[in-house]
Amino acid sequence: MNLTITIKNTKRIKNLTFSMPSKAGVYLLVGGNGAGKTTILTCLHRICEGNAFFNGFRVAAEHDCIDRYEDAAITYTGSDKRSVTFRKREQRWVSQPKANKDILASFGFRSASFIKADATRLSVTQEEIRQGQYVKADDEVKQALNDIFDTNKFSALERLKIPNGKGKNSTFFYIIKEGKNNYYSEKRFSTGELAIIRLVEKLVKAEEQSLILLDEAELALHPTVQLRLLDYLRRMSSEKQLTVFVSTHSTTMIRATRPANIMLLSDDDSRKGCMSIVNPCYPAYAMGFIDELDNNAPDFIFCVEDDMAQLILRELLRQHIAAQPREHLRRLQYRIIPIAGWKQTLQFVQNSQKMLFSGSFVRAVLDADVFAPESEDSEDTAERKLKTLAQFPGVAYNLGVTPEVALVEALENPSPDVTSFIRDRFFTDIAAYTQSAEYHDCKKDKPRALAKKKLQLILSTLEAHCAQSKDAILAQLIPMLLPVMYTTSSLAATAGKLLAAKK
Repeated sequence: MNLTITIKNTKRIKNLTFSMPSKAGVYLLVGGNGAGKTTILTCLHRICEGNAFFNGFRVAAEHDCIDRYEDAAITYTGSDKRSVTFRKREQRWVSQPKANKDILASFGFRSASFIKADATRLSVTQEEIRQGQYVKADDEVKQALNDIFDTNKFSALERLKIPNGKGKNSTFFYIIKEGKNNYYSEKRFSTGELAIIRLVEKLVKAEEQSLILLDEAELALHPTVQLRLLDYLRRMSSEKQLTVFVSTHSTTMIRATRPANIMLLSDDDSRKGCMSIVNPCYPAYAMGFIDELDNNAPDFIFCVEDDMAQLILRELLRQHIAAQPREHLRRLQYRIIPIAGWKQTLQFVQNSQKMLFSGSFVRAVLDADVFAPESEDSEDTAERKLKTLAQFPGVAYNLGVTPEVALVEALENPSPDVTSFIRDRFFTDIAAYTQSAEYHDCKKDKPRALAKKKLQLILSTLEAHCAQSKDAILAQLIPMLLPVMYTTSSLAATAGKLLAAKK
């Protein structure tokens, strides 16, 4: 279903179309301070809550020139293309046409809870805590708080019920019992604990298929607690089919979220105030809009055996991404790091995933001969390779070629385009080298070693002929040779596996 909310002239947002996700889940709403994240949450809240605009878009009571919304228009469009628009008229938000208000129900949410980043989430005055009755706290609330904060102190959580007089609802405060008759109240809870306790309470009470809106989720929380909170939100979303929108500046939470669940609120530079939502959005791209210092954490880290594999993989990914219609792939950030031999590369990736690069997808991209032992390998050597690979499940990925072997084969059987390119760029004919006696006299026991010797002979000859370095020559050759080294389908399959967002 294509359900959208179009926001015009509301606070900083001059024009934005927000598309609702098709599946329940936890979605991060990311952007700089003042970008309009809370405005979006308020508009989402209106789907189920009739007073959302009245409470969320307050105006100055005594000054009619401040915080005006007369030009604001917020439109909800259903899958049948019908829409309803809300506009401010004096003290009320009026729907037009009124007959289309049922469109809000078509969004499919039974209820909505908005946990705001304001005083209602944190404040409790000492004067409010008066004599009352101690009642049991919900076991699910206690367990969730213990899990999120990695403690057991919330097992002693109770509630203080304070009557407010006839005809008025009672007020409840959380307290923790210490000893036989001693208690301490929310007044002594940490800011982070107060922020989470309201959220957990609402999640426990939420109906299935409800909408949960959380503003500034990381408020006063340690990064490890942020991650446990994110895990809890995902679990509750899965159990109750909740759609959870989380406004956040937390790089910790962003790094731990898949691109499909990150929504970046971005300015359109050509029209100030006109915004767009970037989704899917890779974490490193999203963090660039929050903290430039954190932009050094790429989405993927590919570890390869040597510089040759680095050059080939870089060009393979470049060509694959350039050929894709999906715009978000072009914003993907990755690094390719040469390590050493294939065993060392595997070991480095396994060790670094938890110690160094926990926020990135880290993969060992090994040459093809690791997965298909050379014919000269003994049965014992081939078996050892396979056993070693089996010790690193989910870590080892196949580059699809053995770099030197593939390059030499492509140069020995060049396409007309490659032949013409070498003639025009290096002022020579490749056949003069690959058909020479010196070239044919190259001898080595194994195909890879032989290919390395042949390639170095070609590069040395070209280097002497055109006065360019070997690295510069390779950098020019590889883009031309890649279509010879990979078929269109094998290139797409290799790159697709590497860029699959699964750990």
